[in-house]
Amino acid sequence: MSSSLVILKDTEKWDWVAQRTMPRYYWIGLTDERTGVWEWVDGTPYYMNRRQWKPGQPDDWTMHGLGGGEDCAHLHNDGKLNDDHCSRKYRFVCESFVMAEPAESTRPSH
Repeated sequence: MSSSLVILKDTEKWDWVAQRTMPRYYWIGLTDERTGVWEWVDGTPYYMNRRQWKPGQPDDWTMHGLGGGEDCAHLHNDGKLNDDHCSRKYRFVCESFVMAEPAESTRPSH
């Protein structure tokens, strides 16, 4: 079984996770750290939707004193996205992928 930070590509999943994480901050699997363009941790592109972000975000703010900009996204306490420094200690939402074992083949016995 492998797991990663949650990827929220559809509205239903987004709403489900947001409703269960409010009113706290939670990291999700969205980053622009590797390419400078927002993408999911599995490498698929994130298509910008301003309604998903806090007003004025993402802003890549650098005055936090942690070095560098804000390259990781978290769900804010209202379920909207905010970019922040990746070293912040927030809670996180992960998802697991379970590979099913192949079924044993059954052969008639003679």
